[in-house]
Amino acid sequence: MNKTRRRPPGRPRMEAGATPVAETIMRTATRLFMEFGYEGVSVEQVAELCGVTKATVYYHYDNKASLFTKSVIDLMNRIRQHTVNVLSESTSLRDKLTRVAELRLSVPYAVHDFDGLMGEATGVLTAAQLESMKEAEQQIVQVIANEFERAVATGEIEEIRPEIAAHIYLALLMVGKARSSDGDRLFASPREAAEELVATFWEGIASKQKS
Repeated sequence: MNKTRRRPPGRPRMEAGATPVAETIMRTATRLFMEFGYEGVSVEQVAELCGVTKATVYYHYDNKASLFTKSVIDLMNRIRQHTVNVLSESTSLRDKLTRVAELRLSVPYAVHDFDGLMGEATGVLTAAQLESMKEAEQQIVQVIANEFERAVATGEIEEIRPEIAAHIYLALLMVGKARSSDGDRLFASPREAAEELVATFWEGIASKQKS
């Protein structure tokens, strides 16, 4: 009599064409961490929203700090790639900056206040985890700085320090999510925010010969 072979314990079975469990967990955790911060999210919440057990989460990620680190890095990498794609388009720098801003502000849980997010989790993260996240953030800065450097070389903008300009530009995007004293958003849409913020930024860097 043939015995039914049992599948050995280990990695959970995945249906063909389904999103890998680890990725589903990470993307769900990303949304929660960005919305509620590190302290406001539990592994139980992540597991429940993913329809898996806590044990499954811990199978893929050592602990909450590890899940947080990988979630932030994954989001940063996706933001960097979107930024690269937009900056590669054949259009003016101002149009590119507006498009990047609109895309960033259209994501409800994108990292806008990275320092604030990191500050909340600093006490539970290792030095290596902190460094890896800062490196992912710096890669975004560098992509934008490289574009500013190119624009300086072609005379499209004034002589500036590209990396400082990149930091200023990214910091300005935080205003896109700001609210007035009565709680209303300052901008009606991501597009409106992007256009107004980039217009303000552009006044400081545009080539005076071309403006």
